[in-house]
Amino acid sequence: MINIKGLAQGNTKIIVTDTKTQQKKEVTISVNGDNNNDIPEGVIIENGVLKKWPCDAIPENGHVIIPNSVTTIGKEVFYKCKSLSSIAIPNTVTDIEEEAFRKSGLTSIIIPNSVINLGEYVFADCENLLSVKIPNSINDIKGGSFMDCYKLTNISIPNTVVSIGREAFGGCRSLKSIFIPSSVSNIGELAFGQLECPISVSNDNKHYSDIEGVLYNKEQGKLIQCPNIKTEFEIPNTVYRIEDYAFLHCESLTSIVISDAVTGIGSSAFFGCENLRKIKFGKNVEYINSEAFLGCDSLESVIMPNSLRSIGNEAFLGCNSLKSIVLGTSVKRIGKRVFQTCRNLETIILPKTLESIGAMSFDGCESLKYIHCKAETPPNVKEVWGFSFNINYYGKLIVPKGSKKLYEETEGWSCCNPIVEE
Repeated sequence: MINIKGLAQGNTKIIVTDTKTQQKKEVTISVNGDNNNDIPEGVIIENGVLKKWPCDAIPENGHVIIPNSVTTIGKEVFYKCKSLSSIAIPNTVTDIEEEAFRKSGLTSIIIPNSVINLGEYVFADCENLLSVKIPNSINDIKGGSFMDCYKLTNISIPNTVVSIGREAFGGCRSLKSIFIPSSVSNIGELAFGQLECPISVSNDNKHYSDIEGVLYNKEQGKLIQCPNIKTEFEIPNTVYRIEDYAFLHCESLTSIVISDAVTGIGSSAFFGCENLRKIKFGKNVEYINSEAFLGCDSLESVIMPNSLRSIGNEAFLGCNSLKSIVLGTSVKRIGKRVFQTCRNLETIILPKTLESIGAMSFDGCESLKYIHCKAETPPNVKEVWGFSFNINYYGKLIVPKGSKKLYEETEGWSCCNPIVEE
């Protein structure tokens, strides 16, 4: 047998022929990537668990060879080791714990088939990581596993994976494609958030589907994730709910048409769509959850349908270009800080159905000329952070005839001046 130390590991056999006698002999070659005598000072291995590998013990070439005695690579072992560029993991390793390589300098990695567990955020924030091979032994890609690996271009999800956790591939903007195999039955929030490539799903998958690169549930009643690949988009008429974070930071999106089938818009659904200028609501939207349009800086006007019942906290916070908004005739609840820092908002009409409005709803609305509230009974002003506040508006308030005194005596509204009846 010939023993060789190298980056790869394994055994092979070759046939050697004597050139003089023509006799042949089989020779076994064994390649070993490990010599425990070469373990750097400061490295700690206890009961098969690699607990510490100091960043200053990374070889000059940036390549680390994990000893064969290791079965588990422990939590944060190579955290922030920027000098680490590549690693050889032996097939003795079964477990790589959370954040083991987070913020390291890894450029590529091959995970052996012996590994059955990858911890949360295991490769998160590896800004130089270009490619990863996930083995068939993995059935759970946990939350944040590859989050913000900005340069990652290729990754293959094996057909053994059942679950993909929250933000698992979030922020991987350089991915050229992503394919969800038939085995996947659970996808966490933002698992594919802020991608700039189409999402494809196996036709045999029983839980998810795609239409032109957008991820839906199988029945296509829920729109789960739209990558940043659309400029104008019309919600299909099968969709009744736009899920939380569905269009998060879709910076290329300029207009959206919401079909009549949609009844709900999830939290942060359009958060940070900074170039979104136009929204056409369907006539059956009943609720808009918190932060749904937060930071949509280019949005200039919004006309809500009469079906709308509630608007969540901070739903339009920071929409700096918003000049006018029509709430519809059926809104009962408006959350806290909903229109905060909408600096160009000039007028707003609150419907007579309004029962409550969150404090600080108009804080920073420096262009607001007046508020017209049609509710005869002053809506309750909800508190913020356990303290009672007003609506943070001190200008003209128009109220129904006969309601002026009530508004003047009601905490949260008495700050307005003048208060006049219509």
